[in-house]
Amino acid sequence: MDHEFPHNDGTNACVFLALKICDIFKRNESPDDRVPSWEELERITEEMIKTLPAKINSVRNSSEKYDPIIAKTILTSNNLLEGNYELSEECVSNYGVFTELGRKELINALANEKLTRTKKSVGLYTCAPYTFLVGIYNGSFFIVDTHPIGEELGGNGNAILVRTRDKDLRSCRLIIQWIIKRLKNSGVSEEAAQSFAWLTEVPVEGCSEKQSNQADVDFSNSAHRARDARSNIHTSDMLEV
Repeated sequence: MDHEFPHNDGTNACVFLALKICDIFKRNESPDDRVPSWEELERITEEMIKTLPAKINSVRNSSEKYDPIIAKTILTSNNLLEGNYELSEECVSNYGVFTELGRKELINALANEKLTRTKKSVGLYTCAPYTFLVGIYNGSFFIVDTHPIGEELGGNGNAILVRTRDKDLRSCRLIIQWIIKRLKNSGVSEEAAQSFAWLTEVPVEGCSEKQSNQADVDFSNSAHRARDARSNIHTSDMLEV
């Protein structure tokens, strides 16, 4: 590429970070089907914030904002995603992010009965210029936002993990209230559109069990490396917004 960037410049990297965190989180399971803890998710996030920009800055323009599909293509073509994924867009009506219809559409997407029954599901929420991870895990809705989040949103100036006490409809509404407040505080336009897409892993022909197991080992090692770092990820247990 014609542009050169600082080695670890994370400007406009949020969509890449969200995709890679989804990738590790979805595939980081041990043979006994143990899923990562919240603490491991924090460590994965911390590790990716520290290390991923250096891996992508030679193949992207840090002054450009990428949509999730293009970012996924860049990560995949550079062997930076271990899984093969498709994004299924749920917000197709182009309702504004702050409208009642837009809010209802997002509730319907997150409260999908089939997905709320699963152990964990993750997706990408985008309202330009922001993208962050939204998911269902361990009986809760949760958000991982890799941008600096202040006290007014329950943060401490670093990235944040926000989680609800359960995954009932009230909790779904609470997590959406947090999203709306977060976007309003960031000065997002009243006319801004939103996007939410679930990330689903699809099989790759010719991928052997050995390769799949090796990927799990690599993810586990990444989590262990992050465990050695002092985490700056703040966790907020959501009761009210």
